[in-house]
Amino acid sequence: ISAEDLAHLDIEIMFVEPKRSLARIVERELLNCGYRVINVRHAAEALSLAVQTKPDMVMASIELDELTGVDLACAFASMPSARGIPFAVLTSRSKDDPALGELPMSTVIIRKGGAFAEDMARALQHFAIAMPASRRTGGPPMPQTRGYAQPVVGALHDGYGCDYGAESDIGGEHREGTCL
Repeated sequence: ISAEDLAHLDIEIMFVEPKRSLARIVERELLNCGYRVINVRHAAEALSLAVQTKPDMVMASIELDELTGVDLACAFASMPSARGIPFAVLTSRSKDDPALGELPMSTVIIRKGGAFAEDMARALQHFAIAMPASRRTGGPPMPQTRGYAQPVVGALHDGYGCDYGAESDIGGEHREGTCL
């Protein structure tokens, strides 16, 4: 990827997280790779704002406020005005947690901790939004069927210019993120 491609990234990610410290960590990681970030602290505000602004992806913590990240994912999947917006949840819960079984099939799970960088890169690749705008083709259609989400696992090199390094700020470890 050339510097010109990276400079033309016009990808906006909405992050829904009530804790400012975690929101800042995730925001910094995404900004380091050239993504624009909107931090939202409340689930209801996120739904309204996402319908108006149509971000390229919404990522929400599993624990929010009156609504959970699962509730928000289900709302996005069921509303025609929000259904096409890619959605991911950020969690430290086990893949066997019953709440995760309630997620719409189109939702991607991003794990906190050491797997964060790999899962985030995989989510962006899954939704075909990790590429610079000059290389995107619109991505695959979003699945319309509700069902169980599969956790994102395995090593991944994002292939789009971001070197995630070996450690992550999520979970207390420091990670240097750079873009090529």
